[in-house]
Amino acid sequence: MNVLARWSAPFALLLLVAAPGCSNPAADVTAAKVGDAQPVPGESDATPADAGLEAEAEESDAAPVAADEAALAAAEEAAFDGSNSSIDFVGSKLVGSSHDGGFKTFTGRFVLPAGGDSIRSVSVTIDMNSIWSDNDRLTGHLKNEDFFEVETYPESEFVSTAIVADTSEGGTHEITGNLTLHGVTKSVSFPATVAITDEAVSLDSEFKIDRTIWGIVYGSEADVRDNIINKEVVIRLDVDAPRGAEAEEAAE
Repeated sequence: MNVLARWSAPFALLLLVAAPGCSNPAADVTAAKVGDAQPVPGESDATPADAGLEAEAEESDAAPVAADEAALAAAEEAAFDGSNSSIDFVGSKLVGSSHDGGFKTFTGRFVLPAGGDSIRSVSVTIDMNSIWSDNDRLTGHLKNEDFFEVETYPESEFVSTAIVADTSEGGTHEITGNLTLHGVTKSVSFPATVAITDEAVSLDSEFKIDRTIWGIVYGSEADVRDNIINKEVVIRLDVDAPRGAEAEEAAE
């Protein structure tokens, strides 16, 4: 499987305070499209105002719902975590050095329809206290109120809302989903290379997000300390979820 540099969200996610010396790692990486959070397929808060209309709607929807339930029953799940996958990031100053980091602990899953030749959805939950970086002092900054406030926001989550074939950004698919980070949920879209074999489902991606959209700033956006840090953070995903016998072996 192609590895983009170990995720390697989102998933994420992140930013860094750096020391002088390296080029900006975000310069030539695709920026994720960010918008308002989207409803997850199959979930709706809409209710008919009239009881008769509601009954009629329920009757007309019965067949599609039954079909959906049958499809879900036949669906396959392929799980992944920090033992077989990675969620990494690179943050940098506007001029100067960069830092590598990521998350050690997370759990996720792909859902495949019957036949297992595509992916219906992907989701991941990240333990924010498992964040690491190449500098211990920086790791402390990332965990405390300077940035991610992991005691207040112990988990981050990504749940896909759409997965479509798309080669325009160099991958095989465009993945859209809701990324909850630092207590804020936004819809993000990013390119990914997805591969499905009898042994595993893999997903590789490299893109960048604007950390400030999730309220991740050093002090405030007007703070001189924050102004020297690049708002854009590179996210690198390398996901490998075993299937079938491979998954059973990994679980033992």
